[in-house]
Amino acid sequence: MTTIWESIERSITSVFRKKDLIEAVEKQELRPYNVLKIDLGTARTNNEFKFKGDTFSVVKLNGEATVRFNEKDNDEYDLTKIQEIIVPFYRFFITNTAQSGKSITISIGREAAVRIVPPPTTPTIDPRFVYDSAVLAVGAGATFTADITGYLENYVFIDKIAATFEDTAAAATYISISVTNLKAQQVVELKRVTAAKPNFEYDPKILIEDLAYAQGRWELRFYNAATTAKNASFLIYGRKVM
Repeated sequence: MTTIWESIERSITSVFRKKDLIEAVEKQELRPYNVLKIDLGTARTNNEFKFKGDTFSVVKLNGEATVRFNEKDNDEYDLTKIQEIIVPFYRFFITNTAQSGKSITISIGREAAVRIVPPPTTPTIDPRFVYDSAVLAVGAGATFTADITGYLENYVFIDKIAATFEDTAAAATYISISVTNLKAQQVVELKRVTAAKPNFEYDPKILIEDLAYAQGRWELRFYNAATTAKNASFLIYGRKVM
C-alpha cells in the first residue's frame, strides 16, 4: 500500500523530471528532429552549423552541396548522392558554390546506429531527356538517314520519337524508323508515314526492352520526293537512368 509520503515523493520527482525534460528539449538535447532550410545562393566553405544528432537526412535539394561532420578535416559527403546519413555528430559543415534560387532542406534527427543510405535507385521520371536534331536539309529526291542509336543508350526507355518534314508538295515523301534485329541479323522497318508533309510519332519503349532490338542500330530515314531541297527535324523524349 502506497503511503502518503511515497505519493508526495513520486509527485515531486515527476515534477523535476518534467522540468529536466523541458529544459533538454529547449536546449535541443532531446528534440526528436530539426528541419533546417539552407539557401545555397551564398557560397560557403565548411560553414559550421551547431546541431546535435545522429541522423542527417536530405529532405529536398535542387542544387549541389557537400557536408562534413564534427571536424573540418573529416570525410566529405556529396549530398546530391546521399539521401540519409546516420552517424553521431554535434555539428556539421556545409560547402557549396553560389547557386541563385537553389536551396537544401535537411532533417536532423536522433538514431542509434551508423549507416549511410544512398538515394533510391529506382529511375526517376524527371528530368526528361529531350534531344532536338535542329534543322536537317534533305536534298531533292534524296534520303537523309539519321543514326539515333547513340541517343537511346543509357536510358530506361524512350517515351517518344517525333519527326516532321516541311511541306514538300510531293505525296511520295516519307519518314520511317527502322532497327537492326541482332538475332536475325536483318533490318526491320517499324513504322513509315508517307505524305506531302509527314508528321511522324513512334513510341519504341516496348521494343527497347527486348534485347534483340535494344542493342541494334536505330535509324530514322527522311525521303524527300520533291524537286527541291526541304527541311526536316526530329525530337527524342526519354527518361534518363539516375
